[in-house]
Amino acid sequence: PVEGQRVRAKGEIDDPFNDTERSEKIRQCCAPVLSPGQFETLASALAGLRELRSVRTMTTALKGLKLH
Repeated sequence: PVEGQRVRAKGEIDDPFNDTERSEKIRQCCAPVLSPGQFETLASALAGLRELRSVRTMTTALKGLKLH
């Protein structure tokens, strides 16, 4: 039995991803261009984004990533 129809995609403002879902979505999107290790570097940088005092910290972390 169908319980209901989703009008908006999961992850939108009225039905946001939880942390696990968000991480998995980002991992899926990055998989074609980042190795698992590169993804972990990116994920670590993003996890601390709210606490960054300067965006330079993020750009420095991302500069080392080479797309494959």
